[in-house]
Amino acid sequence: GLLLSGITGLTALRDAGLVNPPLLRRIELWSSILLGAVLIMLGAAGSAVLLGVVLGVALIGNGLQQWRLSA
Repeated sequence: GLLLSGITGLTALRDAGLVNPPLLRRIELWSSILLGAVLIMLGAAGSAVLLGVVLGVALIGNGLQQWRLSA
């Protein structure tokens, strides 16, 4: 949502034909795009960490079970 909001806002500013659009508005739109990209990257990193923890615990449990059966 943040990415699309920023992109459509910048497109609207360009299509409006303003020679010098307000600087604060451009900063708001670019920061919206950057925040959206950061949220996507953080979400992907969080999912990867969670998946790694779950798989790591499963592998440790499997290893302990194999060790217990071999003894």
